[in-house]
Amino acid sequence: MTARLKYSYLNRSSDFLLGNAGVDANDPAYLQRFVRAFDLANLTQNRVKLTADWSPADSLGLAAEYLYKDNNYKDTPLGRTGDTRNEVFLNVTYGLPSSWRMSLFGDYEHIKYDSDHRNVGVGSCDATTGPNCFDPSSPPSSSSYNWTANVKNTNWLIGLRRRLAGDREVHADRLGHVRESRRLVRHDVAAATSAIRCRCRTIRTSSSYRST
Repeated sequence: MTARLKYSYLNRSSDFLLGNAGVDANDPAYLQRFVRAFDLANLTQNRVKLTADWSPADSLGLAAEYLYKDNNYKDTPLGRTGDTRNEVFLNVTYGLPSSWRMSLFGDYEHIKYDSDHRNVGVGSCDATTGPNCFDPSSPPSSSSYNWTANVKNTNWLIGLRRRLAGDREVHADRLGHVRESRRLVRHDVAAATSAIRCRCRTIRTSSSYRST
């Protein structure tokens, strides 16, 4: 049996050029001072990968792989603040290398995304929003408030592969995807904090077969 463990750390920094956008907090462009694109934002990443292989017999092979990745988008007032990924891959191979060989494999992946946002439902600040409505630190109202989102994605794959004599191969696999989205909105109505929860769930599957 062989096993391997790998750890990597990433620290990414960038120069944000919109720190002076907008005239003041009553200007819609002022909100751009706080929005960060996750693919360019400052980031610290921790990544761990563990793989193991075992062959208890000449005709049998087992393999497993686990991946963990955590991204922290630091210095992000509005936008994606973090995401975490867990993935497991398993493979079982049986047969004789000199003739036929069959592999059964599966993959499971779970990803969680966290983000902060601000909604301003008017083109300019008014009596309802109050002044400085494009500043995330301003008091919330029914049409201007901060909200957070938590999105969870689950992906899985099950496949079968068989190699016949003469290097002919048969492949069959099935894919699945589950997406669960949760959004929590908080705002101040009649001096009381209220919350609106939204939970959506989408399931998709597909199958394929091919022979080469």
